[in-house]
Amino acid sequence: MSLLHQWTMAELRKRLQVNLETGGNVLPNKIPLTTGVGTRAELKTIPIVGDWIYKSANFDMVQYNNYLVDTEAAIVTAILPLAPEDKVIFWLKDAKASFSIHSLFVNRHPLATYTINEIADDLEIDISTSDVFLMYDALNNNWIL
Repeated sequence: MSLLHQWTMAELRKRLQVNLETGGNVLPNKIPLTTGVGTRAELKTIPIVGDWIYKSANFDMVQYNNYLVDTEAAIVTAILPLAPEDKVIFWLKDAKASFSIHSLFVNRHPLATYTINEIADDLEIDISTSDVFLMYDALNNNWIL
């Protein structure tokens, strides 16, 4: 069994790409993001706003907060909001390089109809030192990873 994963073009098109400019043209607290699923793509400067909150137990995600998640002691589940605003972004960071010890699960709200990367399922993150951006696309009722 190989641990290498070969990405298909369809999978690569679904991934959120973060392009950071270093030429001094970036506004404070904003990063330009190229987002898109399939043929839908757009370049926008989207603010990364909010506080950083440390979590080591299950929690409900609140808009305009970013999370440092510690799964060293146990699996942690983060629940997405029921009715997110368009283009809201959550940034999840592995606080102690422990996602491979115990996974972080990002679950859809139980009453929600949205998808994550066009799949109606929850997301498991099990790679240590992961940085995950999730952006909500209201037009397509989808969280883009």
